[in-house]
This record gives sequence, C-alpha cells and structure tokens, in this order.
Amino acid sequence: MRLSGNKVSEDGGNRSRRVWKPNVITKAVYSEALDRMVRLNMTTAALRHIDKVGGLDNYILNVPKQKQQSDLAQQLRQRIEAALQKPLRDALKANSEATSSGLFDWPQPEPESASAASNGSGSSDEQQSSRKHRQKRISATEEVLVKEEETDREVRRWTRRTRWDGSLTPIKKRVYPKAEWARVR
Repeated sequence: MRLSGNKVSEDGGNRSRRVWKPNVITKAVYSEALDRMVRLNMTTAALRHIDKVGGLDNYILNVPKQKQQSDLAQQLRQRIEAALQKPLRDALKANSEATSSGLFDWPQPEPESASAASNGSGSSDEQQSSRKHRQKRISATEEVLVKEEETDREVRRWTRRTRWDGSLTPIKKRVYPKAEWARVR
C-alpha cells in the first residue's frame, strides 16, 4: 500500500507531490512446523512482528485471514496447519489402534457440563487460561540490561533482547536525558 502526500519545503512552504513506499525486503525465515527456511518478501514491520510473537508459525496462524492479502501467505497458513495436524492425526490413530486391541484402558474424560459444574465458573477459567497463554507468547522476548552509566545530565543504558529461540539481539545504546529538576548541581 502506497501513501501519497506533499513534500513541503522549509523555507517557502512550497508543496510538491510525493509517494511513501513500504520498506519491503526479501528474507528467509525459519518455520518450526515445516522444519525448513521459507523465503518471503515482507516489510520490516512484519519482520518485527514475527520476532515479537515468537516465530513465523505463530505470526501466520494468529493473523486474521482478512489481513493476509497475499495468496502465498494463505498457502503457507494451510501448509503449517496441515503440518501441525499430522502429529495429532498420528497420535489419534495410534490411540484408536491401542484401545481397539485392548492394550490400554484409557480413562474416559468427564463431560464438559460436569467439569464446569465442579469448577463453578465454567468458561471464564478457559478464558483466563487462554489470556495467560497469550501473555506468555507475547512476552517471549525479554530485555536484558548489559550496562548502565549515569551522569548528572543523562542515563546511558546498553540493552539487548533474548529472542524466542534463545538467541540474542545486537546491543542497543539508549540515552535518557534527565529532567532539569532531577539533575544534581
């Protein structure tokens, strides 16, 4: 999506038309479900979102289908869903074979209405657990303070983040100026 507008000169305020284009890059991103690198054209903002939510699979599966405008993203979503369903199908198939042969006596789950009555709150517990799961997934990256220096005018901090896969981002230096009233004289 391109945005258009005016470039306004500082001196005279003259306006000339211009276009802002998205910052599109070609990047190979690892998919855990497919167990391979996937080469995609994406914006740098999408790359930051992928890093924030914990990987390509989480990003593709959690973005609403209406926002996935490319056919490639929809195909990738179908492939990831199919890859995630395969182990589940294999486990269910092995489970049905084991129970039909009488090897295992699996305990039968109680009906949902009985479990909701025993909990007393029902679906609100499920909502709280899904919120907690979502918060864990969002807070997959943690910021680590590497070094901090404080002067009378500013505070300098060097930080880096731990990504979802355990790797570390490059060190960032941030300078926070102190307010006039907080400065030591």
